[in-house]
Amino acid sequence: MFDRMVQLAPYLGRVYDRSRPVWVDLNELYRHGFMGEQSSAVLLVRQHGLVVSGRVPGALHAWLRTEEGYWAGLVSFCIAGRAESTVPPLALEHLAPRGALRPRAPEERGREPQY
Repeated sequence: MFDRMVQLAPYLGRVYDRSRPVWVDLNELYRHGFMGEQSSAVLLVRQHGLVVSGRVPGALHAWLRTEEGYWAGLVSFCIAGRAESTVPPLALEHLAPRGALRPRAPEERGREPQY
């Protein structure tokens, strides 16, 4: 994840040696939505476009402090189209607000979607 070992003051963040399994709430992450009207998308696009809602499994790599004092999680996760879509999964690394991340319990770790 990082090119070299990062040392941060505790009040600025924490980088994990091993990633932590989390759920990423895409509704919260993208709650302001995207530009344009949803209803303007043709059925074919709605069937095969990227799914940016719901929750997906992710890996939390670090907590970092923003200049406003908020905590942001550095997280990696994949998004994809619906099952019938020909769009391949897209791997993302993103800063996510605390409210968009939830720990994944051990019994939930086998429920990741198969892409």
